[in-house]
Amino acid sequence: MDPDPSLVQAWQRLKALYPSDGWFSAVHLEENKPRLWRMMGDLQKRVPPGADRKVVDVGCFNGFLCYLTSQLGYQAVGIDSLDIGKVPERTAVMAASNAAYHEANLNHLDPFRGLEPGQFDAAILGEVIEHIFNHPVGLLTSIGRLLRPGGYLLLTTPNPRTLLNGVRLVTGGNFMWGETEFATIPKVDEAGRFTCCESIHYREYSQPVLLDMLRRAGFEIEIAAFMGLGASPEQNRAKQFIKTLPACRWLQSHRLFGMTHHVVARRAPSPPTSTV
Repeated sequence: MDPDPSLVQAWQRLKALYPSDGWFSAVHLEENKPRLWRMMGDLQKRVPPGADRKVVDVGCFNGFLCYLTSQLGYQAVGIDSLDIGKVPERTAVMAASNAAYHEANLNHLDPFRGLEPGQFDAAILGEVIEHIFNHPVGLLTSIGRLLRPGGYLLLTTPNPRTLLNGVRLVTGGNFMWGETEFATIPKVDEAGRFTCCESIHYREYSQPVLLDMLRRAGFEIEIAAFMGLGASPEQNRAKQFIKTLPACRWLQSHRLFGMTHHVVARRAPSPPTSTV
């Protein structure tokens, strides 16, 4: 099915924000295009755009998804703890999105203090939950409280149970991002606060565990699928070609070949008051 024309136009405007030959536009956006377009398509189907429709991007990085959702007609809000020195473009991107930004430590037991609960129609948690060290179910529960009853969570995270990871394991290779950084970077500061280590995947989850976490946090699962990543100019031509084949896309929709979980979950009418 062809994407909505508004998404195609919004994507083109997003790409134009960044140097065409830079890593973010040429590599990151191109490799992540399949999951981002699918998330935006799910958002448009379930929450029709409108000036009163609010979407929060939890772990918004440099604000690119705030820009994309704002271009689709939503009111966007971004939340992150990354220091502006690591993402200097964030201020300009958020301004171009007319989006509010809130700083929050996602490892905190109450990360969204000061934010009114039940104010968002949808939340995006894209490639974030694997970076959470302290209490992943607690973060999901806190996101649920931000959503209106029936609001949606769009979540993606790496799938560790792939054939490629099995090969890496038996051949002695690394199969999770940030293993060296985990051993060398402090995770707690002198005040006992958990720090943000965006270079580390603390845990990657199988589908049964991920869905159980979401249910414990008060969500009902609508979609639980697997998908692959797109091609970028950094990859060799053979790999780029293989990724365009329908057979490859079909294989990537199955666990052994799908590098990414793709989940759409809906906030239950009465989210839990406890994260136990």
